[in-house]
Amino acid sequence: MSDIQQTSRREITFLGEQNGPPESEFKELLIPLLRSHRRVTCAYLVRVRYDQSSIVSVALCMSGSKRNDGALLQCVAEVFSQVFKLNEVLDMMFITKDQEGQIAEVAKPFYVK
Repeated sequence: MSDIQQTSRREITFLGEQNGPPESEFKELLIPLLRSHRRVTCAYLVRVRYDQSSIVSVALCMSGSKRNDGALLQCVAEVFSQVFKLNEVLDMMFITKDQEGQIAEVAKPFYVK
């Protein structure tokens, strides 16, 4: 996986849970990592659309952690690179309570503390 890049999006639409064999493996590998970062209380792997674009992306959405937790993001990126090809991309975000409510309407968390 390439370097982590920070970006800001104005509007995020949460579409649903991202599932499949590699995603299941990725989630299972993430659970011990998320447990070790005590601030993360919940995590979802969801399909998202940004700023009314037609392009759908996949995002790891985490609640409870502080924003810009670079160490956690780097660890997640390393796990991601073990499971997915180099050309695959994962968006990662720390979500607000409001965003968590929106996600909960379309997906179940794969990790809950």
